[in-house]
Amino acid sequence: MHQDPLQPIPNTSQDNFLCAVSGVKELQSDEVCAADKSCLTVNYIKKRICALEGSSVNISSKYSSSKYTKSKAKHWSRIIWNGEKEERMNVLKTDHFTYHEDQEKQINTLSIKSVKKSDSAEYRFMHQDDNTSQKPGTVLIVTDIKVKISPSTEVTEGDRVKLTCSTSCPLTNNKNYIWYLNDQLLQLPEHQNKHLVLDAVTTQHAGIYSCAVNTQRDVRSPEKTLRVQSSSLMIGSSILDQINGSLVTGYVPRSYKVAVIKSLLKKPSLDPDVLANYRPISNLPFISKVLEKVVVTQLLQHLQRNSLFEMFQSGFRAHHSTETALLKVTNDLLIASDHGLVSMLVLLDLSAAFDTVDHSILLQRLEYVIGIEGTALDWFRSYLSDRYQFAHVHGVPSSYSRVSHGVPQDSVLGPILFTLYMLPLGNIIRQHGINFHCYADDTQLYLSIKPEKTDKLVTLQTCLKDIKSWMSSNFLLLNPGKTEVMVFGPEPLWDRLDHMITLDGISLTSSLSVRNLGVTFDQNLSFNSHIKLVS
Repeated sequence: MHQDPLQPIPNTSQDNFLCAVSGVKELQSDEVCAADKSCLTVNYIKKRICALEGSSVNISSKYSSSKYTKSKAKHWSRIIWNGEKEERMNVLKTDHFTYHEDQEKQINTLSIKSVKKSDSAEYRFMHQDDNTSQKPGTVLIVTDIKVKISPSTEVTEGDRVKLTCSTSCPLTNNKNYIWYLNDQLLQLPEHQNKHLVLDAVTTQHAGIYSCAVNTQRDVRSPEKTLRVQSSSLMIGSSILDQINGSLVTGYVPRSYKVAVIKSLLKKPSLDPDVLANYRPISNLPFISKVLEKVVVTQLLQHLQRNSLFEMFQSGFRAHHSTETALLKVTNDLLIASDHGLVSMLVLLDLSAAFDTVDHSILLQRLEYVIGIEGTALDWFRSYLSDRYQFAHVHGVPSSYSRVSHGVPQDSVLGPILFTLYMLPLGNIIRQHGINFHCYADDTQLYLSIKPEKTDKLVTLQTCLKDIKSWMSSNFLLLNPGKTEVMVFGPEPLWDRLDHMITLDGISLTSSLSVRNLGVTFDQNLSFNSHIKLVS
């Protein structure tokens, strides 16, 4: 039976009614009175106010009752919560707290001058006959204002710096901010938000910063110093100018985006006469790689600072490698075996993964998932567009061809862009409760079950189906012919679990040994096969 998510909540009076979303009862509707009844109803103009310390605040309530209108026994109460118990104190009229009454409109306003952090509380409008009312009032939060600088207060020329005029809650009556550098008001757009972004900073940006709310310029944040180190000692000034020019304008010159393609065998053991066994490697101009290095450094800082990395992606990350990926997977499989569980490992294979990346989808990931915008997003759009390549075989160059999709292999930025393109995959796998680990485009899934619970493999099968569907919609080609399966556990179960998993209509046969990130796995995890291979 469908249950309406909006549930009526009776007030302490049997004639008063309000409603709230089930489970979120603190978000209540206005209070109404039943027909032909005389009730005490109080509603608040604003349920929540965030105010800057030192400002003045008006908290208004609209009441409906002849008692409230005629009686002078009206007051405001200040509510402090101690756990689940509320402590209530009457707000006495002083120079700090004043009352204002509009009997015609039935509005009573509590004014607080020069609010302090200690004024933070819930405020309720009360009648002497209504001291038991539990209806939430207006919550006032008083915050200070301060400057935050990221990634650091000490940066190098060319870095991207973001200064934030920070408060502990979103200010109720403000969306515009002003900034000061060395006590001088900066000339910024009229509707400047709380972020001041300095793309490709120079030494001219160094100094003492402070901020304020445009409507309360007298309340200024404490000062914060930004130090900018010159990078001209590290690289030539002409190269520095080119890099900064690219970052400031969001434009990558076409000459930076022409790649010479050289083909290398994917594995030494593959047949060199089969063209499919080669991997195209892009040789890019030196200046292009320097520019990419500057960008990737800032991008990695952004990803690290905002915890945007996939937890189980070991590719192209500091302190991660094929070794860390293999250790995690092997340890999980051994622990499962110690607990008497049987495990199935699936090694997915993608065909030409780097070459099929769709630029439009990648740019959407960067904007809506990673949070890149403005000039920075324009730079990535320019980096991906108007790319050209030509092959160079035995000293003979081919004609140029335009690259409309993919990220260049052997570039500095390409691999990290590919891992960002793959970010949604982890959430798809997690929805099915399947263990996984990735290294770039190599993804391995593994599920450990009790020997008698082979029906649990249906979950793995469903997960593979969803992965195939997601990859198809993102122009990635999952190759069933090269996808491998291995069963770990008691030998009698090897044949029983064989052929139980299919991919794209193809039954996946369990292998006696598989090559996983350069290491040979056997079904007993003894690594005897690998030792023989390398010794």
